[in-house]
Amino acid sequence: MLQFFQSNDLSALTNAFCQRSQLNDTDPFTPSTVIVQSYGTGQWLKLQLAASQGISANLDCVLPAHFIWGLYRNLLDQPKQSPMDKDLLTWRLMSILPGQGSPEFEGIRSYLSIPGDRDLRTFQLASKIAGLFDQYLVYRPEWLLAWEEDKDPIASNPHRWQPLLWRTLMQENPELKEQHRARLHQRLLKRLEKLDEPDLLPQHLSLFGLSSLPLIQLDTFRALSAHIDVDIYFMNPCRHYWGDIVSEKDMAKRSIRELIGKTEPLEEEDYLEVGNPLLASMGKQGREFLELILETDRVNSFDAFVETSVDTALGFLQNDILNLEFGGQFGSSSITRQVKLKDDDHSIQVHSCHSKLREIEILYDQLLLIFSANPQITPADVIVMTPNVADYAPFIHSVFKKQIHYGIADRSLLQQSALVGSFCKLLELPDSRLTSVEVMDFLEVPAIARKFKLGEEELNTISYWINGAGIRWEIDGRVKSKRWQVPDNPQNTWRFGLDRLLLGMAMDSSNGIFEGDFPFDLESGDPKLLGTLCLIVQLIDDFRQLLAAPKTASAWQAAINAVLAELFIPLDEEALDLSMIQTLMQKLVDDTQTCGYEGDLSGQLVRYWINQQLAVIQSSMGFISGGITFATLIPMRSIPFKVVGLLGMNDLEYPREDRPVSFD
Repeated sequence: MLQFFQSNDLSALTNAFCQRSQLNDTDPFTPSTVIVQSYGTGQWLKLQLAASQGISANLDCVLPAHFIWGLYRNLLDQPKQSPMDKDLLTWRLMSILPGQGSPEFEGIRSYLSIPGDRDLRTFQLASKIAGLFDQYLVYRPEWLLAWEEDKDPIASNPHRWQPLLWRTLMQENPELKEQHRARLHQRLLKRLEKLDEPDLLPQHLSLFGLSSLPLIQLDTFRALSAHIDVDIYFMNPCRHYWGDIVSEKDMAKRSIRELIGKTEPLEEEDYLEVGNPLLASMGKQGREFLELILETDRVNSFDAFVETSVDTALGFLQNDILNLEFGGQFGSSSITRQVKLKDDDHSIQVHSCHSKLREIEILYDQLLLIFSANPQITPADVIVMTPNVADYAPFIHSVFKKQIHYGIADRSLLQQSALVGSFCKLLELPDSRLTSVEVMDFLEVPAIARKFKLGEEELNTISYWINGAGIRWEIDGRVKSKRWQVPDNPQNTWRFGLDRLLLGMAMDSSNGIFEGDFPFDLESGDPKLLGTLCLIVQLIDDFRQLLAAPKTASAWQAAINAVLAELFIPLDEEALDLSMIQTLMQKLVDDTQTCGYEGDLSGQLVRYWINQQLAVIQSSMGFISGGITFATLIPMRSIPFKVVGLLGMNDLEYPREDRPVSFD
């Protein structure tokens, strides 16, 4: 049976979930499966279940796509990883894109022939197309099934190359034809219709707090509800039907589009209703998901809507959305009401600040006021969201560190780890001017300094030598001329400066110039440290050349591992970061081998791929860590914190502009 619980209060949904959990007579050693939209929601739900029942154990919180692929594995005998995974699909497309010679691919051939790194350009295009095909598999599976039968359901398709490319992909990899989601979804629904092995399914399934689901996934859960109980806990801000509620912007678009050419007089049903502006403009996904749920046959619905106090601005706003009170026909004037609010109402505050640092400082002051006025509110009850939390991380550290406990979520490994950041800068050596500042930045990374036994005193000495010897950029005059098209004068290069330092170690400056070089006096010479500096510069130059030449994926793995071994000695968490990089290089080898891609990869392509992988947001890290939670403003952050703060609500930053590719 499909059970639908809806409320405007996530705490009420949580109470319903906890009560249902107690009623379910399941084996305590069997995991209870909960489908969530983010791992942060799953973590919060476990804490709420523990607070309600005294313990939370064996709660398996998974994302919808992961759960459904698990069904494909159990019921349809599919591998652990989808062969149509976006990363794998990118390499498959990269293999076949350059060989497409039909007229429909003229635009793609023209794009790939632009001067520059062709490997990188091909990979980037293949990645965009792979992402697009991945979306088609979820939201337009019927298109791809029709393309495979040499049909095109899109009238006057302006991108005729897409069906051709999809068919070529299936012909080059015939095993994929039965392994992509569109086919697997059809097979799964047929399998569930005749399923006589209930042990292959979970005993009970809950979908908690999802704001939307693609139809292909919702159909799967509907089919499952014929065999097991499926509970959907939906955060619905409005107790009334609001399927016809639209924003004024959409209202204008839709009204014009639908009424053009209509000759008879307009009637009342020609107009759509405008509800609360926030509900209309920000509730599109929830509205569409609610429509899909309401279309489902055999669903039990349970409501748990909660009225809030209207003596605060926030309470009035919440009730206004809940009861759909602010509304009217298209073109009607705004409705005004007289509402008596508390004199000390601070439930909604807006602060205009001149910088990011000032935003954080005002936030800090306001939180102290809230904590002092409401002792029952703790830092763990506060969430602060911003369009990009990484931009605010240094200011958060400077203001909150050692003052209030906090955690920062939604940052990638590249943004969190100094070792990973320095590694990515090393990968850019082929395009670097090899300045003295860049080299000193490398030497100050703890894992590199540890490798060459450089303490603060040694680093200060090296910095003094570099500045005194006149070292500014590039390895020598010949390389400077070849790379940057400037005269091959060796002055201010590393070779020029190191020669001066070595002469200063061997002779006194009073002896004059030796073979055109003037020695730099080393008052307290340290031959071992100078030798270390020469070794480091030579290693950097060697790696620079190594990382510039195109290589196969396995050769790149060996080269990167050599860089890591020669330059880094990690400690504690740094060892995990280093292991992550090594795992990443193994993934590159595995993915290319799985897809049969055997060509050489340019340095720019590998650098782009590594940065892309390391930039993946680790959303589960730092979320609900016991203090104030700083996070990126993304869907389903509606966990009921007592205090919600927003930073960076600036023009051009929010709402974020998502530009789809032109051939979508």
